[in-house]
Amino acid sequence: MLHLPRPALTPFLLLLSFVLGAAWLGVQAWAVALPFLVLGGICWRLWRELRWRRGAMMAMPGEAALWSRDLRLIWSNGGEAPGIPFDDWLRPRLAHLPAAEREAEICRRVAAHSKADGAPRPIVEAGGQARLVERRLPGGQVVSFTEPLPEPARSVTALPSTEPMALPAPVWAEAPDPLTGLAGRAAFGGALRRLTADPRGGVILLVDLDHFKSANERHGHAVGDQLLVEAAQRLGEAVRPTDTVSRLGGDEFAILCPGAAPAAGLALAERVRRALRSDVTVQGTPWPMSASIGIAAAPAHGEEADALYRAADLALRAAKAQGRDAAVLFEEELRTRSEQRAGLREALAAALEAGELELHLQTQHDLESRALVGAEALVRWNSRRLGRWISPSEMLPAAGEAGLLPKLDRYVLGRAVALVAEWGDRPDAPPVLGINISVVTLHDPAFAAEVASELQRAGVAPHRIEIEIPEDLAIRDLPGVARTLSALREVGVPLALDDFGGGHSGLPHVVRLPVQRLKLDQSIVAGLPDDPKSYAVLRATMALARGMGIEVIAEGVETQDQAFALRRAGCNIVQGFLLSRPVPAADVARGATGPRLLRESA
Repeated sequence: MLHLPRPALTPFLLLLSFVLGAAWLGVQAWAVALPFLVLGGICWRLWRELRWRRGAMMAMPGEAALWSRDLRLIWSNGGEAPGIPFDDWLRPRLAHLPAAEREAEICRRVAAHSKADGAPRPIVEAGGQARLVERRLPGGQVVSFTEPLPEPARSVTALPSTEPMALPAPVWAEAPDPLTGLAGRAAFGGALRRLTADPRGGVILLVDLDHFKSANERHGHAVGDQLLVEAAQRLGEAVRPTDTVSRLGGDEFAILCPGAAPAAGLALAERVRRALRSDVTVQGTPWPMSASIGIAAAPAHGEEADALYRAADLALRAAKAQGRDAAVLFEEELRTRSEQRAGLREALAAALEAGELELHLQTQHDLESRALVGAEALVRWNSRRLGRWISPSEMLPAAGEAGLLPKLDRYVLGRAVALVAEWGDRPDAPPVLGINISVVTLHDPAFAAEVASELQRAGVAPHRIEIEIPEDLAIRDLPGVARTLSALREVGVPLALDDFGGGHSGLPHVVRLPVQRLKLDQSIVAGLPDDPKSYAVLRATMALARGMGIEVIAEGVETQDQAFALRRAGCNIVQGFLLSRPVPAADVARGATGPRLLRESA
């Protein structure tokens, strides 16, 4: 019995009808039959090839699918009905992920599917680890192949061998990151060790997204996850095929470039920065993106994995210190500075235990009455271990890095309260002593009770200690800090907002915080009396303060012209080198020379 392929059957029937028609009309049959024989042969060969391809795709151990331009299923070897949208087809395959991670992974896969560049990518689905390849066809359709990967070996002790492993497992096959699909921290560690063992050397780049934490906290993890997915996609597009991109956690990524020189690392860092700079559209809103990058090269900057990673991390910190969106190549000077900071932190911890720090006071005066109205306590440190005076610009960052700010704040509080208790009612002593307290301590809900206990134990009236709110208090920190400040006001402690008009301090702080005094930023005072903008800010601040019943004090007054301009604007309380430099507490006396000179010169 003759079995004809279906695609060849139609041309055969047409051929038969034309032959019969030609015979009836008297036309030679071969002239009609020849074209149809050729056409039938071509159709039969095409059908046979398509049948073989379909059979091969049906026999694949993984999934094969064909998608239309609008991301709907045309055919798959899983037997799903055609027309299913891509995200609905994908969702049950990601059922092992939590809901938020599942939706983020769907967004990432849709974005990658739209590119379909044919590059293999690691994925994790409900069935385990797999490798996905997607390629766009000339007609715009996309064909996808998913190849399951074997689980990595749990142990190799049962197979002893003296031969080296010729083909190590791919990095992305070792516990990929579930959100981005990149290599995870464990896989990164193994890849880094292989890079340092490679005689060709290589380069490591640590990439940290700028301002990601604030965006994540303000707008939720769904937005943050989409930013991370997009950043991972862009990083993957910026590197070479032989490079490895890993996500170490949070907004931290790493790129390993085997065999690359330091110059190549700098060039790659520039490509990464350019790739990340364009905005990311999330839920219809454009989000700016940039990154800080630290670069280190093996073996020059570290022959072992840990040493190379520390070098890159030091370079990353230096990039952040430059103001973000920067790339820094490691230099030995960075290691030297790091070791010096570590020594400084250790010395500061020992100095706090030994009571080595002391308070210097800078007095505050009323230009009209010439009275001493207060002083600000400034912590100073003459380190016995380091053999020199340590400036506040060195000491305070070291305290923050070492987590010593709360301990330093309580040390200053105790010394200040003891000093005021020692003064008693002396007429030549400042009636109010201001101390600076860090944002970290102001977030502590127990701090107000500690202040009340310290004052009560020393027998000091609460109004004698003024707490200055630091200028680095960000608006997002106001709710947490406001509770502590309200509790301090209930104790009776006055509050001052430091550096108003400069840095973070501004109108939202005045409106939302229970302050009694504004300390005008010295950058405004420095522009007096010649800068009209500085004078305009001064007059606006004085009008705001009078309307809210708040006193204003000007910091950084260094010239008589500045003092005259302040007095004309109605600001009579001043502090600065014109009147007094910071001096040891024992040397503080009633200082009237500055105000008397101003009155005499007016």
